[in-house]
Amino acid sequence: WERAREYKTELIEELEKSKFGAYPWTPYQVFVKVLLENFRDSLGLEEQAGPGGVIQLAEFQAEGLRLALTLLDRFGGVMVADAVGLGKSFMGLGILEEYLIKRRGEFGGRVPRGLVICPAQLEKLVWTPLLERYGLPVQVVSMESLGREDFNWRQYANFDLVVDESHNFRNPATGRYINLLRLLTGGRSDKRVALLTAHQ
Repeated sequence: WERAREYKTELIEELEKSKFGAYPWTPYQVFVKVLLENFRDSLGLEEQAGPGGVIQLAEFQAEGLRLALTLLDRFGGVMVADAVGLGKSFMGLGILEEYLIKRRGEFGGRVPRGLVICPAQLEKLVWTPLLERYGLPVQVVSMESLGREDFNWRQYANFDLVVDESHNFRNPATGRYINLLRLLTGGRSDKRVALLTAHQ
């Protein structure tokens, strides 16, 4: 302590000479840099090809799928939010293919089970035909049935992967919200959850 001296002025001068000098970084730029450093490995910046599989995705969808899979592995859940018409359903299919087909061996010899929750019109027009086309062993439940008081959420609580395209977590006062929360938090503790939602 006796040999210590004030060096604040010298430190400021050195910092001003460095690349971190007097440049006026905005909070947004700092935030984006933190995100980049935190998720650099999961962004696949060095990879050019998307996750290979039967389901063909556009480049931007494949990039989103890579990130979604990384977050699912890391946190057990992910929310994919994008504008209407940009292929969230196909990203959901990619997630299902990854876990139920490609990673089937990670489930200790048992067949993993997938569940899709979607509006009734998407069940018939989108999900059931796509799941049949790609041979994915997935059960589909309509959001309308999820909202019924007599919905048996325990019947679906032990699925390994749940993809929800119903936006059921918008209003906590609804039966759909309550039943989905029970379904996701009950049963298997290691289930993975992907919420597909259109942002406004």
